[in-house]
Amino acid sequence: MSAHAQPIKLPAPAAMLQMIQGFWLSRAICIAAELGIADFLKHGPMKSEELAKATGTHAPSLYRVLRALASVGVFGEDDRQQFALTPLGDTLRSDVPGSLRRLATELLSRNHYAAWEQVQYSVRTGAIAFDHVFGVSKWQYNAQHPKEAAAFDESMASFNSIIAGAVVASMTFLPANLSRCWWR
Repeated sequence: MSAHAQPIKLPAPAAMLQMIQGFWLSRAICIAAELGIADFLKHGPMKSEELAKATGTHAPSLYRVLRALASVGVFGEDDRQQFALTPLGDTLRSDVPGSLRRLATELLSRNHYAAWEQVQYSVRTGAIAFDHVFGVSKWQYNAQHPKEAAAFDESMASFNSIIAGAVVASMTFLPANLSRCWWR
């Protein structure tokens, strides 16, 4: 028997339901990232009311978002309804190396989300959904919106810092002695 944990096999309808509702979780992650919840929690657990006051949000609504994220391990919740960081939630802190906060807000927020909402347009036409939604390419859009371009650049740097190790590990490098290379 393998020492690795095996994933729980759900019945097909339950697995499909989980996939269909997956965007709910993605949007909750985006909200937490946009509000900087992980940055507030880095100093210790807080109640949703405290977080709502700090973020200028509606406490009962924020509580529901935090509960949803706690249900999948992004945050922890104790019996006093205080929320705390988990290793998964730490990835949304803005002050940690390899933070995914900017990536979450870039990919799950307005620009990408609106384009993904129109992906059927791309499937039907072969054209780029982003261009269809915004009337310009992503690069033209970024040129016209410097603040959003900076956020995009930060998110891509974050993404690259996460995958760079795997890319390098998969590469085959030439030996240090290149004196017998084909071009010599």
